[in-house]
Amino acid sequence: MREWEEKRAEELAEYILVTQIVSLLLFLMIMASFFNVKLGSNLKDIFRLYPFWLLLAFCVSFYIFRQHFSRTAFFGANKIDEILLVVITLSLTFGFLWYSKDFFAAKILIIIPAIIAATAFGRYVGIGVAVISGALLFLFDYEMMRALPDRVFQTDLIISSVAVFSAWIMGGLMEI
Repeated sequence: MREWEEKRAEELAEYILVTQIVSLLLFLMIMASFFNVKLGSNLKDIFRLYPFWLLLAFCVSFYIFRQHFSRTAFFGANKIDEILLVVITLSLTFGFLWYSKDFFAAKILIIIPAIIAATAFGRYVGIGVAVISGALLFLFDYEMMRALPDRVFQTDLIISSVAVFSAWIMGGLMEI
C-alpha cells in the first residue's frame, strides 16, 4: 500500500472510532436523563445505568476478542466488531425504548445504530438499519399505545426521517 493510502486508512479508522464513541456517549446521556442521574451522584445512582455498563462491557470485550479473531477471515477482522456493535446497540436501543415507554427523548437513540452501520459498512447498509429502526419504532409505539396518535406518529416520522438522512450522509462520506 502506498503511503497516502495508509495515511487515509488510518484517518478513516480514527473517524469511525470517534463516531462510535460519540454515539455511545449520546446513548449514555439519554439514559442518564431518563434515570435522572445528577452530576456528583452517589454510586447507587450511577449503577442504575446498568444497560450502558453492559453495552460498554460488551464493546470492550469485542474489541479485545477482535485481536484474537483477526486470524480468521469470516467477516474480515475489521468488520466483526462493527457488526456486533450494531447488533448490540440496536438491541439495547429497543430494549430501552420498551422499558422507558413514554420517554420521547429515548426515541432519538434509533439514530445511533444507523450511524454506526453507515460509518462501518456504507450508505446502503446504514439506510437499511435506519429503515428497520424506524419501522420498529412505529411498531413499538403502536404496540404500547394500541393506536398512533397524531403527535406520536409525527414524532416517529420525523425521527425516522432524520435517521435515514443521517445514515445517507454519513455513509456517503465514508464511501468517498
